[in-house]
Amino acid sequence: MLNDQRRDSKESLPFIGTEEAETVDRYTSLGTGKRSLNSPKIALAAVTGLLLGLGTGLTLALLLQTHLRCQASTLCVCRQEETSPLLDDITIKYHEQTFNGSFVHRTIYRQDASPTVDAAWDALGVNFVGVLISREQASRHSIPQHWAHMPQEYGGQYVVNAQVHHHLHCLDLLRKGLYFNIDYYRSLGKGAFKNRPAVLKAHITHCLDSLRQLLMCNADVGVAGWIWVRNTPTSEPFLFPDFNSAVHQCRNFDEINDWAERNQIMYSPLGTVEFEPPRLGERIPVGLP
Repeated sequence: MLNDQRRDSKESLPFIGTEEAETVDRYTSLGTGKRSLNSPKIALAAVTGLLLGLGTGLTLALLLQTHLRCQASTLCVCRQEETSPLLDDITIKYHEQTFNGSFVHRTIYRQDASPTVDAAWDALGVNFVGVLISREQASRHSIPQHWAHMPQEYGGQYVVNAQVHHHLHCLDLLRKGLYFNIDYYRSLGKGAFKNRPAVLKAHITHCLDSLRQLLMCNADVGVAGWIWVRNTPTSEPFLFPDFNSAVHQCRNFDEINDWAERNQIMYSPLGTVEFEPPRLGERIPVGLP
């Protein structure tokens, strides 16, 4: 009986020669696990395939991470600005930066009032005049049509200011209004300080509340820890906030600032701006907003 079974098995492969039969036996035996890794070539192929798979997976993961980071940056800009004509010319980039939060080591921006300090703030664009935006840009970026613009014969451009420079202007005015600076600027009698006290107060408090809203809108969820410090090598240590520890994702302010400076109205061919008067019958609100 056993011999008959062996004979039937050989007869079931009538068209397979000796070499082909060995090949069939070799690969069918892989399923039984008897010779699955006995071949060096198979082991090498398995290791090579594994390494290639890992390499491909890591590459795809890095590409996906970069793509998502770029998407997040773009989404951040779109959500905060909705639309801005500045983005027609400027590509927003981000970089890591640790803030200088020193309590006692003063940067130029926090020193007592002087021409040198004023020059440092001026370089931040706090006194930039507006830039011209074409009517096509205004339409594309949903700029309100009731905003003042130039006469049609001169192109009908809108005059706008980058919000960052308004915010910095406000911060600069708060600096000038500090108790240890205000007498200096009152004596100069320039800018906001040539106005009567009630107008100056309205200007300063407008700036104060504008910055409050800006900070709340862009709520910083970073954290500041505490560290042990001492005033002298022998004094007792005490706790103090570490304002220098947080790393922020910052935009390319210098590029934005340079663009706004280059495109100021004073550098345009027109030199000055004469706004088109309101149309007959146009509704004009009463009082300051």
